[in-house]
Amino acid sequence: MVQYIRRAYGLRSHPQRLADQGMASLREIARRLGVCLSTVQNWRNRGLLTGRVANDKGEYFYYSPPPDLERPGIGRPPKNPTPLESTGRSAV
Repeated sequence: MVQYIRRAYGLRSHPQRLADQGMASLREIARRLGVCLSTVQNWRNRGLLTGRVANDKGEYFYYSPPPDLERPGIGRPPKNPTPLESTGRSAV
């Protein structure tokens, strides 16, 4: 029914209106930032990116991040190398 009313009166959909406001879809913001889709979602959950729900599927549209966005390290942190203990014997 909503779709019928929207088409009858030439109204734009909610995602289209969000895009008109300068917001970007998940794929678009991931491409802009050079990260994968799940990274964008993780950053949103951690509060680094903000967005709005665009439809009943739970898809988000994101505000453009500030230019000084502090990007957290991606991936697993390096392991602390443990120093090898010398046994006093040679390797040969």
